[in-house]
Amino acid sequence: MSLDSSPDPFKLCPSLNPCQNEYGLWVGKSVLLTPPHLPNLNHQGQTVGLRELAQSDHGLLFDQFGQDTSFWTYMPIGPFSSVSDLSGCLTSLSHNGFHFMAITPHSNPSNNLEGFFAFMRQDATAGSIEIGSIALGPTLKQTRPATEALYLAMRAAFEAGYRRLEWKCDQLNIPSIKAALRLGFQFEGVFRNASFIKGRRRDTAWFSVIAEEWPKTQMRLEKWIDNKNFDSCGKQIKSLSDIALA
Repeated sequence: MSLDSSPDPFKLCPSLNPCQNEYGLWVGKSVLLTPPHLPNLNHQGQTVGLRELAQSDHGLLFDQFGQDTSFWTYMPIGPFSSVSDLSGCLTSLSHNGFHFMAITPHSNPSNNLEGFFAFMRQDATAGSIEIGSIALGPTLKQTRPATEALYLAMRAAFEAGYRRLEWKCDQLNIPSIKAALRLGFQFEGVFRNASFIKGRRRDTAWFSVIAEEWPKTQMRLEKWIDNKNFDSCGKQIKSLSDIALA
């Protein structure tokens, strides 16, 4: 690529909101970053709760997902041959900065988890954090509690002071890509040959929501989650795609 045909950064990223320094060079706006902290690990929404994944949950996780080969297709971990195998893996990841969260729908009378995810790759210096290792059980997929659980996670990250929330997935993981876009994450590109997982090449798709976008994204998600958007049978009145950013 010649210099004359190099991409225009303002077209690539309209949200840059740059300014010029004393030398007339374009630079990003000044930011006073307050060091963020770990997001709150306990939340209650209208239809679902989030809590820190406990050691006692590992047996239930194994019973629900542990040996299901298809379930772990796009994950770098799993499947597992035993509870201790699964527990050892999650414990090791927890020691390396993964904070696993249990998703517990209010409709579950035993308050048992039906899915989980992790806050991970926290970079307090850059103000960045990722939601990853998202696993939704069959009773949770494509439901109001699933959307609300991820909304609560997003809200917790920004309330903790993070300026950038990331979502990454295998480029071939179409359900994950659709979920990211539906929630309001912006597609940033594909890192080719990003990693090598389970003997396969993985090209990784990157998505993000940044602090400047969050207020409108939050308002849109809250409008969809609100009880007024569901009839007496629990059916949505407006789809999330029908609710535009304010």
